[in-house]
Amino acid sequence: LDVEYTKAWGVCAAKESKFGRLRPLMKLLEISCHGVPWLVANVIFFLCVHREQDVELLVNLFFALIFDCIVVAVLKMVFRRPRPPANQMDMFATISVDTYSFPSGHATRAAMLAFFFLNKYLQNWCAVLGVLTWSVAVSISRLLLGRHHTSDIFIGYIIGFLEYIIYNKFWI
Repeated sequence: LDVEYTKAWGVCAAKESKFGRLRPLMKLLEISCHGVPWLVANVIFFLCVHREQDVELLVNLFFALIFDCIVVAVLKMVFRRPRPPANQMDMFATISVDTYSFPSGHATRAAMLAFFFLNKYLQNWCAVLGVLTWSVAVSISRLLLGRHHTSDIFIGYIIGFLEYIIYNKFWI
């Protein structure tokens, strides 16, 4: 069943796919949740801020991102699930464990970041809706690009939520 759904969802997996013209948008969503830009931006902002609450946010965000990377890397090394056949290995700044599919690091990170910001920082309903939409769109883009199996995304999103719950207990 997972294989069938994965094949059906991979409509942007290649330029010649059914909706291949949307591939650049899916790749933009992919980059928007990639760990490297998030970590680099976090360090840059940390060097620029001076208010205590901003420092608290960025320190916790940094450690939450590192925690996510470690959890995903360990799970990928343990499970070693191959990516779907439709996947094209044209991902931005990948490392060796990223040749594996389970869990989707983008889904774990999208969920963890969404809950991180929703619970601590976002009060405006437009911002909440925007973050939730982005989080779900990133996760769906992984399916549309053929990067992951359906279960990689669903379980990855749950793992990201659990990462947030665990990290929140150790908030600095």
